[in-house]
Amino acid sequence: MKNYLIKKRNIALLFAATLLTLTSCDDEVLRGRGDTVSRTRPVGNFDAVSAGGEFEIYLSQGPTKDILLEGQENVLTEVSTQVRNNKLYIEFEKNRVKIQKPVRIYLTTPQLTGISVSGANSVRSLTDWQVDNLNIDASGNSSIYLNVKGAQTIETDISGSVNMELNGDAEFQKIDISGSGNIKAFGLATKTADIDISGSGKCEVTVLDKIDAKLSGSGRVRYKGSPTVNTKISGSGSVVQVD
Repeated sequence: MKNYLIKKRNIALLFAATLLTLTSCDDEVLRGRGDTVSRTRPVGNFDAVSAGGEFEIYLSQGPTKDILLEGQENVLTEVSTQVRNNKLYIEFEKNRVKIQKPVRIYLTTPQLTGISVSGANSVRSLTDWQVDNLNIDASGNSSIYLNVKGAQTIETDISGSVNMELNGDAEFQKIDISGSGNIKAFGLATKTADIDISGSGKCEVTVLDKIDAKLSGSGRVRYKGSPTVNTKISGSGSVVQVD
């Protein structure tokens, strides 16, 4: 009888501890409240952007460096916008934020060399970007829509289920896809392209001179133009010219 009572007490204590833990975790979740407000912030010199979380980011090329945030007041207070080594890092101070309304971030800067996003971010250019070299690194369920002009090199490295659309022109484009990512770049005219896909990723490109494509898995490349095409394919992947 004594052992039974001890066992019953231990079960009750375990249940109480579990309930307390769940309640504590729920209390730690920041939930958005109130109407959407706009806030400007001072920002240091940056030419690259890194974002983790769930933001809508809008990029404009201009002579000044500006940042404008839109969202619910209590959520915006937890958004960190810090510059380190010329890169602007955008993230939540708290690990758990429950967004009720979109958090939009409008960035203006004269120059952009890199974009890095993870999670469920959306990045969109509001202007055509005059760039020399641009590196794009995206993972998770992010989406990116960019217009670039007169670029020398555009390098994209995506993993997960990222969707990306690129328009404009560049001398060289390097694409690296792992997972089920999708790059639509028929609107980006390049002279040469180097493409590496592992998994079921897909890309569409317009190339004038040469394509080097390496595919493993069921990846697919569709291209416009009449370039020389060098392929190395393992699996059921394909490289197909379209009109």
